[in-house]
Amino acid sequence: MDNLTVDGALTRSRALSLMEVILAIGILAVAVLALIQVFVSGLKLSARSLKVALATEVGREFMEVVRKRGHAMVAPGTYLGDVPTPPDATTGFPPPPYPVATMNQRDFVLVVRAAAVTPDVVSVQVDVYAADSNGMVTGRPIQFGTWMHR
Repeated sequence: MDNLTVDGALTRSRALSLMEVILAIGILAVAVLALIQVFVSGLKLSARSLKVALATEVGREFMEVVRKRGHAMVAPGTYLGDVPTPPDATTGFPPPPYPVATMNQRDFVLVVRAAAVTPDVVSVQVDVYAADSNGMVTGRPIQFGTWMHR
């Protein structure tokens, strides 16, 4: 009988007011929205991570081809993959996949710079950019560099 008053009416001890219900729903909504934002951010980071991993693989493959071809096949110059600058006529440098590499249905544009450091040493650098659906470079590049000796 502790829920009844002297005249028989129910007390407010067990009932929730409309204001309390609205406040609880509001707090729950804020928590759910924050959780959704964390999930969306995680998806964006995952997509960026995949793009960086693929660009890294493209750059590694390119540098491996350059290394296998050797010092004599490197022609000094700057080769812009987004223009694209044609490869050197005598050496064919830079080798494929220049100017654009495709991996997992995504295009990556290569910018290659080669310079003679000494008569026996050349420097080769490649920047790998992700390309959008129009072939335009986006974001910052993944950069690779090496020095090759005769």
